[in-house]
Amino acid sequence: MNERRRLWGQGLVEFALLLPVLLLIMVGTIEFGRILFIYTNINNAAREGTRYGMVHPKDQNGIINHVTDRLELVSPSDIFMNITYDRGPGTAPIPVDQVFSSARVIVTLQYTIQPLTPLMRPFMSTGMMLRAENRRTIQTVRTDVPSTLAAPAPPPYIAPTSTPTPGGPTPTRTFTPAPTETLPPTATQTPTPTPTFTPTPIPGIVIDRPVMAGDTMVTGTAAPGWGVTLRIIQTGLQRTVAVDAGGTFTFSGLPELIVGHTVVVQGYDSQDLTIVQDSLTPTVTATPTASPVPTATPAGAYITIDEVCLRVGTFNVTVRGRNISNNKKYVTLRILWDGEAISEEDYDYNAQSFDVPVSITIGSYEPSTHTLAVEILAGNGKVELSLQTTVPMCAPENKPDLVISSLTITDDPLPGTYDRIHLSIAVHNAGTADVTSLFWVDLFADYDPLTPLPEQASVDYVAVNALGAGSTITFTMYVPDGFTTVGNHTLIAMVDTWDQIAELDETNNVSVPLSIRLTIGNLAPTPTPEVTPGPTGIIMGTTRLGSLDQANVAVFLYDADGRLWASARSDANGLYQLVDMNEGEYTVVGQLRLGDVFYMAMEPVTVVGAAYSIVDLYLEALP
Repeated sequence: MNERRRLWGQGLVEFALLLPVLLLIMVGTIEFGRILFIYTNINNAAREGTRYGMVHPKDQNGIINHVTDRLELVSPSDIFMNITYDRGPGTAPIPVDQVFSSARVIVTLQYTIQPLTPLMRPFMSTGMMLRAENRRTIQTVRTDVPSTLAAPAPPPYIAPTSTPTPGGPTPTRTFTPAPTETLPPTATQTPTPTPTFTPTPIPGIVIDRPVMAGDTMVTGTAAPGWGVTLRIIQTGLQRTVAVDAGGTFTFSGLPELIVGHTVVVQGYDSQDLTIVQDSLTPTVTATPTASPVPTATPAGAYITIDEVCLRVGTFNVTVRGRNISNNKKYVTLRILWDGEAISEEDYDYNAQSFDVPVSITIGSYEPSTHTLAVEILAGNGKVELSLQTTVPMCAPENKPDLVISSLTITDDPLPGTYDRIHLSIAVHNAGTADVTSLFWVDLFADYDPLTPLPEQASVDYVAVNALGAGSTITFTMYVPDGFTTVGNHTLIAMVDTWDQIAELDETNNVSVPLSIRLTIGNLAPTPTPEVTPGPTGIIMGTTRLGSLDQANVAVFLYDADGRLWASARSDANGLYQLVDMNEGEYTVVGQLRLGDVFYMAMEPVTVVGAAYSIVDLYLEALP
């Protein structure tokens, strides 16, 4: 009996010794699991905040909401949260109002976890600091959205609004969005029918003439409040300004204009063009004409054509016969090309000569010479006289040949009225020589088939700098404001609109017309208000792709209402300049299309007085 009691007592002592260890292991396991859960949870919350911030970096309330919505077992008031931005690893922070696409948004969370049981307090007397940080590259900059996830708007414009106050929250901050201000109730008005009215015709665009060589300004008249774009066809220079309330526009600060260059001003389905004139009146000096050396006339009958040599293609030529005798048997002329009859005409033997137009088609440059013959037939069909001559082929031309090889709609399904329509256009160089200079591709909507396309206003245009022989370039073009009516509409594209490239065939630059049918009718957009004139400011900067200066970037300037105010293109050193801005808030957008990759940068800027504003654009590939 005593032995049994002794064993029980020994077991109690051993249990008393092991119990603290067992409790410590059990409680430690629970605490470790709780710490691991909370640490994982705040890491996920930080990641959700940066995922939202990469699309809406300036919406800090939205970032905070996305963080706090993911928190579990943690009170948001106990979390220290910091939202910062930088240009990349090792760079200094930047304020929220200077955030740009391709910068980084960084969400940092800190939380001090306290032990759940008194048993762990000796080991965690001051708690344990948990820290989570997540970084994401900003894809686009939007400030016009509520604190909810939203898809980014299409390029090139994202309208700016007021930005949040820079700086992150403090540790005592309660992370809930500010309550929405309740507006006082207003009386509901009974809608009245809109009166029917006859719209006032919109005046067309007229350039003030003459435009002289050396000028740096182009002026004219157009519809007040609209934006108009100037293009210099030979150089690709492009600028956009707003027409003032008086109906006049001014493009100032242009490079000195060059005699012979074509200046086009275009907008709202209207355009005008003019040629830059020489500022000096040329002095015409009479040059003595050399006396021609007479060509010996053959003694007998002969035939000729005007062309010295022929090229591949179809040609209308005139076959001329001279020194034909007055033979009353001569009734019919039969013309043969390489032995095959191509024409047969009546012949008046009294004329003793003939001039007969014929059409000749040549499919290749081989053989190098061809035979042209004329047979003069009697009334019974007998050949009374046969004449022939040899016509050589010209040396093959080494020229490009630009064609629109594809024109297709990429929207599926088709949008409605007033919606932007996207098209894919492929331009092919079917010639034997590279194109090494700039040419334009224009898109026309509901064009007039009776008017030459270069005389009509295009709805979109793209400048192409070069295209190798046998190469194809594909890019997107737009009908920016869509169509105003449902039903059938026609689109057509033209390459080398201004005949800047000498081609093998100048008649194949127009695409096959593309017909579409819109079935969805949308409400007409609110008319854009007139722009108050008063150009003062200048914006300049550098366009960069990665760490290198990038040339030929299209730069656009939008005002606070989303209207295109000006545009430019960066030079060989990546420098651009925008001039004639009123004071106010603007957004500078840079675009570059390299193959099928579209790069973009966007920066807000405030123009104050006549001061220079430096805005550098760092291009980022769009997904």
